[in-house]
Amino acid sequence: MSPLHRIPWITLLIAAFAGLVATSPAWGAALEFQRAAVTCRGELWRLLTAHLTHFGADHLAWDVAALLILGAMTECENRRGFALTIGGAALAIGLGVWMGQPQFETYRGLSGVDSALYGLVCARLLADGWRARHTFSIVLGGLALAGFALKCGAELTGGATVFAKSGDPGCVSVVAYAPVPLAHLIGLAAGIAGAGWERLPRRTPRSAKGSTSSLTGPCPGAAALVDERADRARAFRAGEGSPGRGERRGDASR
Repeated sequence: MSPLHRIPWITLLIAAFAGLVATSPAWGAALEFQRAAVTCRGELWRLLTAHLTHFGADHLAWDVAALLILGAMTECENRRGFALTIGGAALAIGLGVWMGQPQFETYRGLSGVDSALYGLVCARLLADGWRARHTFSIVLGGLALAGFALKCGAELTGGATVFAKSGDPGCVSVVAYAPVPLAHLIGLAAGIAGAGWERLPRRTPRSAKGSTSSLTGPCPGAAALVDERADRARAFRAGEGSPGRGERRGDASR
């Protein structure tokens, strides 16, 4: 793997864009989820861009810190699975808030996408632990999911965020906001689904199946099998021309 492949550049780009948007209240207002704008004016891009906006400095700091940590843990292992997970989670969360949370007129934050990456980490840990029969990995993954469920339960019953502070005086715009546990649960489900997608069997290209060059490489077993089949074919053709076989075929015809 080249050094460039070890850099979680998608994670860094998202974090940079979120930080840039936070410098301007006008950009935040233009990109946040606004129910009236989406429903009445058809500004559907807000379902995706809302994740890049935040209600204040503390909100931004917690979300970006979680993104950098979880992105560094997941992106370089499987960048395609990472991109599919965060893309699917962003869209699913936006649709979930729009259709399933009518009490919220606005929505901001990367916490739902962070939850997707958290689910991706847990699902990979559980899958690898199960495959290797590694009890510690399985227990750790289970405890991590249980902790996530407790966090969502605390936010749902308490009506306040567990980590970020609503209405922090250092915010660009001091706005009191409530947590959206549904967004976090949708994100977690998207992360688990992304891990499942990563482990689906991939089709082998037809050209690779018919290629003989692969048989001359470091796979002597396959080459031996081909040689054995070729010997059988030559023996079969030689047997068809022998007198004994011809007489037997003649006797059978009579």
